[in-house]
Amino acid sequence: MKNFIILGKYPVIEAIKSNSKNLLKVYILNQNLKYLQKLNYKNFEIVEKKFFRKIIKNESILHQGFAAKILQNSHNLKKLIISNNNIVLLDNINDPRNQGSIIRNCLAFNVYDIIIEAKFFKEDSPSMHIASSGATMKTRIYSVSNLNNIIKDLKNNNFYVYGFDSCGSHPIETHEFNKDKNVFIFGSEGSGLRKNISEKCDTLLKININKDIDSLNVSNASAISLYELHKKNRS
Repeated sequence: MKNFIILGKYPVIEAIKSNSKNLLKVYILNQNLKYLQKLNYKNFEIVEKKFFRKIIKNESILHQGFAAKILQNSHNLKKLIISNNNIVLLDNINDPRNQGSIIRNCLAFNVYDIIIEAKFFKEDSPSMHIASSGATMKTRIYSVSNLNNIIKDLKNNNFYVYGFDSCGSHPIETHEFNKDKNVFIFGSEGSGLRKNISEKCDTLLKININKDIDSLNVSNASAISLYELHKKNRS
């Protein structure tokens, strides 16, 4: 299987904490060795700053002197479709920083399964892993080629599908959710949900905001939405 490098203090530390078999090796500046000692992690190599410069090249990525080699993930989509899990699905969101922020929000509010279109998903994106603050190491990300088919399969297995749209007919703060088998679909900031996706949703939800502004950043919208789901499903 393929492997790739992640960068950043929190992604690497979370990869260690998660005890993942996908973590192959850590590369670290000598000044950061104390973090690995606290975690009693042994499989590392001390490197110089030029090691990180070769990886990031001309990109402005804050590596913080941490890197790790990760084995490419493979999650069972068929198993997810017959599960009782809550799921987040990203429609046409191509910015890895937004993807990472949304994944972080998912983990914060107990959603562990995220579906992303293959054409927009780069598992080896350093920006996505850094923006997730390590959440990519603790969640399951499914790369799919056709969202329409996935939505159809989920609905056939009794998932209830919610799309988020500023023109949605149901305010999220007053909506009642099932405890599980909810699918939240977030669209791109520029164009929102694509028409063929929104038409497949059971309900279109909206977040009520000040009329002086058109919309929220999609990662902020996901945080509010997932908090509402979490809040209403707490025991």
